[in-house]
Amino acid sequence: MILSREQVLCYFIFILCISLITFYYIRNGTGKNKIFENFVNPTVNPTNNPSNNPTNNNLSPFNDTEISNMSAKNSVNDRLPKLSSIFDKYSTLDPAITVNNDGFICDSWGNYNVNANTTNTMNTPISNNNNNQYNSSLNSCKIINSSNSPVPQCLSNNNLTSCSSFFSDGYINKLTSIDINTLQKNTRSKIIRNTVQLIKSLEKQNREIDLILDILLDKLKLEDQQLYFIKYNTGNLDDKTRLVNKTKEEYEKNENSINVNQINFSNFLSKNNNNITKINFYYNIIIGLIITIIVVGIINFFMSEIS
Repeated sequence: MILSREQVLCYFIFILCISLITFYYIRNGTGKNKIFENFVNPTVNPTNNPSNNPTNNNLSPFNDTEISNMSAKNSVNDRLPKLSSIFDKYSTLDPAITVNNDGFICDSWGNYNVNANTTNTMNTPISNNNNNQYNSSLNSCKIINSSNSPVPQCLSNNNLTSCSSFFSDGYINKLTSIDINTLQKNTRSKIIRNTVQLIKSLEKQNREIDLILDILLDKLKLEDQQLYFIKYNTGNLDDKTRLVNKTKEEYEKNENSINVNQINFSNFLSKNNNNITKINFYYNIIIGLIITIIVVGIINFFMSEIS
């Protein structure tokens, strides 16, 4: 196949571009003698990290002038240390650089300190005391607390290697550093402002709760009074029931006695009537006998006179 002049020129330009890119990469990205830059920016000092110099001066305890309510002030002050620790923790963000100065992707920190005798490129032994300390950072470049090097490093074949080339101009440092002082001042002002609103809201709710409680207490008192009267009336009803039952029993007893007496009186009257009848009968007999005797006597008298 015969190439045309234009094709040859395109191939030449392509090869030239590849050569220039390779030369630039070798010169600027993988130079072994490149001086390691500290993780420092003229305007941002990364050594003032949260673990060394906590910037929590603006989160001093609130006083009575700022928050008048004692409970709210104590509650907010109790939570200030935790809030300060959050500010300290995130005063510098992790840029998540995962490539070392040699242009190789860093190994995972899960392999850190697998071999306790391994040394880094700065000839600093890897400590045993921080095994798995940086697991959460995956394979990002970190400033190692146990290392004598102040520059960010990462693992490469179980060796600590520098990542300083990416931080030498301070641009990443500037982007990852947060103005904690301003944020703390704004947070403090917002806490005071929201606390005032919260106290007003709580006072309003307390008044509403007190009003509801007063209503409930009045209802409870009324309920207690009603329960007392119900209990009292129930006791009276029981007493009245017992009295009615007693009266009913006495009435039934008296009624039974009266019935018995009526029966006895009826029997007495019946016997009395019988006795009166008998007396009348005997009386009539006696009267008849008397009359008979008198008549016989008179007849006998007349008969005697005649004779």
